[in-house]
Amino acid sequence: MKRSAKLIIMLGILAVLIVGAVIQKQFFPAENDSDYTDDGSSVIAYAANDVVLENVTALSYEKDSAKLSFKKSGEEWVLDEENAPDIDSELVHAMATAISGLSGANRMEDVPKEKLADYGLDAPALKVTVSEDDKVRTFLFGDYNKTAKEYYFCDEAIPSLVFTVVSSSYEAFDYVIDDLIVHGTLPEIAAENITGFSFKNADGETVIKSIKTPTDENEEGYTYSAEITKNGVTEEYSYADFYKAAEAVAEWNIDEFITSDASKTSEYGFETPSVLTVNYTERKEIEAEGASGGYIDTEKTYSLILGTADGEGCYYVKTEEDSRLIYKLSTAVFSEIFG
Repeated sequence: MKRSAKLIIMLGILAVLIVGAVIQKQFFPAENDSDYTDDGSSVIAYAANDVVLENVTALSYEKDSAKLSFKKSGEEWVLDEENAPDIDSELVHAMATAISGLSGANRMEDVPKEKLADYGLDAPALKVTVSEDDKVRTFLFGDYNKTAKEYYFCDEAIPSLVFTVVSSSYEAFDYVIDDLIVHGTLPEIAAENITGFSFKNADGETVIKSIKTPTDENEEGYTYSAEITKNGVTEEYSYADFYKAAEAVAEWNIDEFITSDASKTSEYGFETPSVLTVNYTERKEIEAEGASGGYIDTEKTYSLILGTADGEGCYYVKTEEDSRLIYKLSTAVFSEIFG
């Protein structure tokens, strides 16, 4: 065989090997040293990013046309916005953990831009932005691969390098703001410890209080009554009605959450709110050297900011005037009393 013919054959073989190497590199790239574990089995893992959890100072994500942003405050995660309610810091920490040092079971290199639509990365279902000091990176989650049971994933700055990553890394961001909020609670108070109420609105203030009168000089027994003061005039009030209100307070908690949307303030009547104040006593043990078995009743108070009442006479409420969290008082008793 002539030398030129052999050269042509060798070049042809070399071309085939090069094409094969490219295919091998794209679909079966070099292994990572780490192991990737999913439902108990270990397989090859490829580093999808090099985010270091301890260095993450801020985190945000966009999903379903909504965006949430968080920042580190000491060791805790908080919402990065004004007048932000408290949130579950551990859930946000779990998000930061899920996106840090993420590994993929598959890696595809040199993916052309027009191919990204095949993986849902042209219009990602989830976009996560991570700040490590002065370094900011955004990662994209695309479609769910039902066969691999994983999501397509890439760094927005390197869209030609696509991975499939465990579904839990996507699901860690499956929260809306109302899921993350830490809701307020009211003090646990026995009805017999409630000593009074006041209701203040644009028309003035109404105060109802109980009166505890000793039946003898040794104060071993008491009689109870109540009085109401409205527009400066004090009158006798039914103690049975007072105690009915006290029982309602003792059983109620702010467990009917309405919204955290600050734009709803006027819709629920908080531009001209009323204020309900509850007075009660709290028994505490005396903590002093030599004291044994002693106690003292201390006067306590808490207030609720009330908006309008719904059609059943139940009020929309906030636990603090500047809070954006709106609840509903699940009893109409105060409409009946203060009407």
